[in-house]
Amino acid sequence: LAALAAAPAAAPAAANTETSATSSESSTKEVVGESKVEAVSSSSSVEKPKALEERVERAKQLMAQRQAEREAQEKEKEKEKEKERREVGKALLERKRTQEEQELKEAALARRKDKDEEKKAKEAVKAAIEQDRLDRKMKYDAEKKANDEKRKENEKAALAAQAAQAEKTASDRATVARIQFRLPDGSSQTKQFPAETPLAEVYDFVSTGLETQFSSFSLSTTFPRRMLDQEDEDHQP
Repeated sequence: LAALAAAPAAAPAAANTETSATSSESSTKEVVGESKVEAVSSSSSVEKPKALEERVERAKQLMAQRQAEREAQEKEKEKEKEKERREVGKALLERKRTQEEQELKEAALARRKDKDEEKKAKEAVKAAIEQDRLDRKMKYDAEKKANDEKRKENEKAALAAQAAQAEKTASDRATVARIQFRLPDGSSQTKQFPAETPLAEVYDFVSTGLETQFSSFSLSTTFPRRMLDQEDEDHQP
């Protein structure tokens, strides 16, 4: 640039000028070349920080993206875990509900069984009481029947004994004469005689067998009144 500015002022020395110009041009080219190199170097120096910043920025963005992805994955995992927990909780609740229903059914079945057993027990007790009542009634009826039969037999035996006694009494009366003697002093004395005893023996008993002796007496019946002295011709007064 300095050579180009000095050319109009030094016209007579053209050759030298040209030579200088050439040299200057060469120098200028070299300077321009160096300037380009320096410019390129400066541009490279400027571009390097930009590329680094971009790489850093991209790295940050990548890290942020990865962080976001990890957070999204964590959130998704949390959602899955929460869903799994809910499903497990729901399954547990369902299992608990099923178990409670089963326990209620078993309890109801046990109560029904207890009621049936209690009913059967009551029926058994009632049947036992009824059977005992029937047994007692049968026993009472049997005892009553036996007692009635025994009483009838006793009555029959008593009647038979009475009949025998009456028959014996009648027989005795038919063979024995029981005579009561009423004495003048109001006392009495009884004596039994065989039925075939003659009246004379009665007179003999009165004469000798009475506690009170009489030298003379007469015999008669009270009712109907009948004098026996006239009927015994063999009697000696």
